[in-house]
Amino acid sequence: MAELLNNRMTRLLDRKLALSFAAVMLLLMVSGTGIAAYLFISLNSREENRLATVSARILGESVNRVALSGKYHARLLVEEMKNKVPELAYISVESPEGRIIAHSESYKNDSLALGDADSKLRLKCLETGLAQYGERSEDGRLVKEVIVPYRQGLDSSIKGVVRTAINLDKVRSEQKSILIALIFLSVVLTLGAVWILYILTQYYSATIRALAGRLQGIADSVPGLLYQFLRKPSGEVNMLFTSQELKKILDLDPDEPDRIFPDFYSCIEDASKQRFNDIVKVAAESPGIWNFEGKYHRRDGKIIEIHIIARTEKVEGGSIFSGVILDVTKQRETGEELRKSRNMLAHIMDCIPQAILWKDKNSVALGCNKKLAELTGFGDPALIPGKTDDELTVRLRSDADYSGEDKEVMLTKKTMHITRSMTGNGGMKRWLDITKVPLEAENGEAYGVLVVIEDISDRKNAEEELRRNRNMLAHVMDSVPQAIVWKDKNSVFLGCNKKFAEMTGIGDPQKIPGLKDADLPWDRHADVYVADDRDVMKTKTARRHIVEPIHTGNGQRWLDTSKIPLTDAAGEVYGVLAVLEDITDLKKAEEETLRLQEQLAQAQKMESVGRLAGGVAHDFNNMLHAILGHADMALAELSPDSPAYSDLVEIQTSAKRSADLTRQLLGFARKQTAIPVLMNLNDTIPGMLKMLKRLIGENITLKWSPGAQLMSVKIDPVQIDQILANLVVNARDAIDGINSGVISIETANTELDSAYPAMPGDILPGSYVMISVSDNGRGMDQSVQEHIFEPFFTTKAMGKGTGLGLATVFGIIRQNKGFINVYSEMDKGTSFKIYLPAVEEKALEPENLIEPEEDLSGSETILLVEDEPQVLKLAVQVLSRNGYRVISADRPVDAIAKMAAMNGTNVDLLVSDMIMPGMSGIELRKAVLQYKPEIKTIFMSGYTSDNVLNSNLRDSEASFLQKPFAMSSFLKKVRAVLDSDKNHVKN
Repeated sequence: MAELLNNRMTRLLDRKLALSFAAVMLLLMVSGTGIAAYLFISLNSREENRLATVSARILGESVNRVALSGKYHARLLVEEMKNKVPELAYISVESPEGRIIAHSESYKNDSLALGDADSKLRLKCLETGLAQYGERSEDGRLVKEVIVPYRQGLDSSIKGVVRTAINLDKVRSEQKSILIALIFLSVVLTLGAVWILYILTQYYSATIRALAGRLQGIADSVPGLLYQFLRKPSGEVNMLFTSQELKKILDLDPDEPDRIFPDFYSCIEDASKQRFNDIVKVAAESPGIWNFEGKYHRRDGKIIEIHIIARTEKVEGGSIFSGVILDVTKQRETGEELRKSRNMLAHIMDCIPQAILWKDKNSVALGCNKKLAELTGFGDPALIPGKTDDELTVRLRSDADYSGEDKEVMLTKKTMHITRSMTGNGGMKRWLDITKVPLEAENGEAYGVLVVIEDISDRKNAEEELRRNRNMLAHVMDSVPQAIVWKDKNSVFLGCNKKFAEMTGIGDPQKIPGLKDADLPWDRHADVYVADDRDVMKTKTARRHIVEPIHTGNGQRWLDTSKIPLTDAAGEVYGVLAVLEDITDLKKAEEETLRLQEQLAQAQKMESVGRLAGGVAHDFNNMLHAILGHADMALAELSPDSPAYSDLVEIQTSAKRSADLTRQLLGFARKQTAIPVLMNLNDTIPGMLKMLKRLIGENITLKWSPGAQLMSVKIDPVQIDQILANLVVNARDAIDGINSGVISIETANTELDSAYPAMPGDILPGSYVMISVSDNGRGMDQSVQEHIFEPFFTTKAMGKGTGLGLATVFGIIRQNKGFINVYSEMDKGTSFKIYLPAVEEKALEPENLIEPEEDLSGSETILLVEDEPQVLKLAVQVLSRNGYRVISADRPVDAIAKMAAMNGTNVDLLVSDMIMPGMSGIELRKAVLQYKPEIKTIFMSGYTSDNVLNSNLRDSEASFLQKPFAMSSFLKKVRAVLDSDKNHVKN
C-alpha cells in the first residue's frame, strides 16, 4: 500500500512541478511568484484531500475487524493509529447511538470533535453505509474529517462508525513560512524560487511515503488479510494492495501481484466458485457491502474456512473492492465443539444420579435433567421449563419456602445446603439433600439458581440404623470393666469407651479423639506404646496380655493390655484396637504374695539359722560347763595363795564371758527368754564394745560417751546386746566406702513431757534413759525412714540383709515400754535415739566370781543322765565329792534299764539333760515316773528355759538349769530341790 501511494504521489508531484517551473520562467516577477505559490498551495490542498480520502478508505475497510474482535481490538486500533500517524487529530469508535466504544486522548479533550458527536455526517454514514467526508475549522485550526461505518456478523449489519481526522494545521505550518520565504526570494531570484520548489517537492514526497508506511503498519496489525483490487468491466482484476497476512492465511506469494487473484480463485472449493463469481459480478455493478463464506484449499494441502467482507465503489475504469479475508476455521470448529459439548453435557446430566434443576431469578424453571423430571413425576424434562415451585412439588408435600431460599442464594451469592424431608402421595417419607448455587453473569449479577437434589432416604435410614448400632455398641463398651481405645495408623486416638476416658483423668470420651499417648498422663511411656502399635500393625498379629506399668498423677498403675490390628475389607491395616485392664490390685496381691513367700523363706532360713545357732550353743555350753566345773573344783582344792589360783580364776572368768557370748548367740537365734534385770547401761555397754569393734572392722572408729550419773533401767541384758549389735551393724553398712567413718554410742538422762513431738501417744511422760547410736554415713531419705521398722523391709542388696534387724529392735524397745526415733539426712548420716523408762532403784553390783562357802553335801541317791561324756563325768565327780550316791547313764535307755533293775527304790532325784539321742529328757522322766511317781527332777540344757516351759513342763516336780552353770550353783540347785517339800519350776 505504501508503494502504491508513493508512486501515485510522485507522478502527481512531478507533473505539477513542471508546470510551476514553466510559469516561474515565463513571468519572472513577483506576481508570477505569487501565482506559483497559490498554485502550489492549491495543489498541496488537493493532495491533502486525496491523502485523507485514501487513508480513511483503507482505515474504513480495516475497521470491520473491530466488530469481529470486540472492545480490545477497538482500543488497539486507536492506539496504533495514534502512534503511527502523528498528523492524526483524533480517532474514535462509536456505537449507532453515539456511545464511545474507544477513542484517542485527543478526541476526549477536543471540543470540536465532541460537539460534532451527532453531526449530520455521522447520521448520513449510518443511513447510507458509506464513508462521509468533511472539513471544519475552529480557532484557526483545520481538520479533514472522515466517518466510516463498521459492520458485524454474516449479515454485515452496521454496528457503529469510526471517526478520524488529519490535522492539516500541522501539515501546513511549515508551508506558510515557506510561502513567505518564497515570495521574498522570488523577488530576489526566480531561480532560487525554483530550487526551493524542488526541495519542497522532495520533502512532501518523503512525508507522504512515511505516512503510507505507517498506514501499512496499521494494516499489517489487523487480525485478517486486508486487500484492495480493481475489477475492470472486462472482468480483469488488478491487485492494488494486500497486507502481510496473505502468505499466512492464503499461502500465496505477495511478490507476484499479478498471480494473487488467479491463484486465490483456483484454491476456492469448486462447489463455491460459481457462487463467488456471481457475488463479485453483482457487487461490481452495485456498490455496497458484500460477504462470502466457503472452504479454501491451500497449496500446502490444508483446508480452511474463510469469510470475505468487501466494500465496492465505482471508479473510472471499473470497480474497486476493498475489504478483509478472515480465517474462521477455529470459530467453525469451536461452534461444532460447542454443539457437541452441549449434547454431551445433556447426556451427562441425564446420567447423574442426582436431580438437577436450574431456575431464573423469579424461581421459574428453565431446565432440568431426567432425574428431576422423574422425581417430580413429570417424566419428560421438556415439560419442566416454565413450571413454578408449587407446580413441581405438587407430588411432594412440604411447607418449605423455595422462592425465599432462592432469593437468599442470589442475594448473598453463597451456596446453600439443606436436608429436607418430604412426604409423597403414597405417604412414604423421603429425605432429600438439596444444594443451591447462584448462577452469575459475566458482570457478576445473579440471574438464577442451580438446584442439585439427591434422594438420601436410604442413606438416612442406614445412618439411623448405624446410629442405633453405635449407641448400642457404645453402651456395651461403656458397660465392660476393661478400658477400650482404637487408634489410626499414626497412633492418633479415634475413639474410646468411658472406662478409658476415666482412666486418663479426662472423663469425657468425646475429648479423646485427636489426642495421642504423649498428650495423656502417661506421656513418658508414649514411645513404648506407639512402638507396640506399630509392631501389631506391621505384623498384622495381635499381641495379648502385655503387662506394663504406667505412671499417672495417682501414682503407678499396672495394665494388662491386648492389641489387635484393625483391617478393612481389602485386608489393609488402618489402625489398632487396644483393650486395657487395670490389674494394679491383682499385681499388688501377687507382689504381696511374693513378698510373703520371700518373708516365709527368710523366716524359714532364719529358723534354720536359729536351730543351727541353738545346736551350736547347746554343744558349746556343754564344753563351757565342763571347763567351769573343773575350774570350780580346782579352785575349791587350792588356797588363794597358790600360784595356780589366779590362773584358774582367769579360766573361770573367760568361761563365763564365753557363756555370755553364747547367750547372745541364742538371743540372735531367738532362743533366749527375756529376763529383765535392773542395770546401769554405763556398766553394761563397755562389756560389749570389744565385740562391737569386731563387728564394724578396724577402718571405722567406735566412740563411747557415757552420760553422767546415769539412772538405772530394767531390761534383759541380752536385748541390750541385740539392740546395739543391730544398730552398729546398720551404721557400719551405711559408712561402707566412706573414709573417716565414725560410729558414736552415747547415754544420757532425759525428762520427757507430753509436749515432746516425737513421743508416741501411749508412752507416759517422765524420766527416761537415752541411748544414742549415730554415724556419718550415707543417710536415708524420708521415704526410706517411713518403712525402716517394718518387718522384712531392707535397702540392702539381695543376700545382704534380712529386713528383721530394726524390726527386732523396735519390738524389744516397745516391749520394754520405751520408744525409738530416727534422724537422718542424705550424705550427712543417721542417728537412732532409744528412750527406756528410768528406774529409781540402783543396779546391783556384779557378783564375785568365787561363790561363798556353805555346806552343800548330801547322802541321797541321784540318777544322772547326760549324753555328753565330759559333762557326765564332771557332774558325777562333783556329786560324789559332796557325799551323794550317783547312778550315771549316757543314754536314756540305759537309765531306764537301771531304774527297772532297782525297781525304782532308793532313787531320790533325777538329773537329766533335755536333749539326748533317741529320747528327750521329758520322755525319760515319764518313763522313770512309772517306777517312782514321787521322784524329783532337775533338767539341764544348753537351750533356753522357754523350750522347757513350752514343752508342757509346768508341773511342780521339775526344775531347770541352763548350761553352763557353776558347780556351786549346781550343788545349790540339787540341795534346794531335795530339801523342798514341793518342787517348783525354777530358773
